[in-house]
Amino acid sequence: MEPLVAECDTTSGDSIEQLLKTSTCEQLQELLCGGWILNHYLMKPCPPNVAEWLFDIMCQHEDIHVVSCAYQALWAFLLAGSEVRNLSHRDIGS
Repeated sequence: MEPLVAECDTTSGDSIEQLLKTSTCEQLQELLCGGWILNHYLMKPCPPNVAEWLFDIMCQHEDIHVVSCAYQALWAFLLAGSEVRNLSHRDIGS
């Protein structure tokens, strides 16, 4: 598992994103499989570069448990995003 390598705003103050750029493979696996990434980005939008990194892990990693954790995180982000959109469309129609 490679650290997140992306052009992202280092002044954003996103502590998880900073960890994803500097952590070892073992630390990255703990962040992903321990639910840290999932819990962090359910509270705020997941940056596109982090979502792409998770998708790359899902497609290329050899450990099925790590792949499953990446899939679960991406799926949860997708569901959370669609719920927010559905709620905002209902508010507009009221």
